[in-house]
Amino acid sequence: MRRSSIVAPLLLIAVGGLFLARNLYPDIPLLDYLAKYWPFLLIVWGGLRLAEVMFWAATDKSVPARGVSPGEWVLVVFLCMFGASMHAVRGFNTWWPRNVTIGGLDMFGESYEYPLGGEKQVSKTPRIMIESFRGNA
Repeated sequence: MRRSSIVAPLLLIAVGGLFLARNLYPDIPLLDYLAKYWPFLLIVWGGLRLAEVMFWAATDKSVPARGVSPGEWVLVVFLCMFGASMHAVRGFNTWWPRNVTIGGLDMFGESYEYPLGGEKQVSKTPRIMIESFRGNA
């Protein structure tokens, strides 16, 4: 009989539990939780695989030559790419500073409105020419 891993069924149960929680409580921000805490999936997965291999070794079953199969490595890479992109898209990335000050100039700071007003008498067919396309015109 072929030995199978317990990680895949537990992962399927966890995904089903998340779907059930989303149906019972629609206000739960599951995507925010997933974007923020996705590295813990890797930690839990590695811990389960370690416990599995240790259990096989303790019960004198044959221990696999590699702890993680190549397909699982591909899944780890995809999970890392998906988790990092979700983290960036949901706005939890704080590694890039919000405001950069170079020589007293605020490079990526807050937007500012310049409340300048002006009136001028014009003819019936006024012609407006915008000379600079910087900012919101």
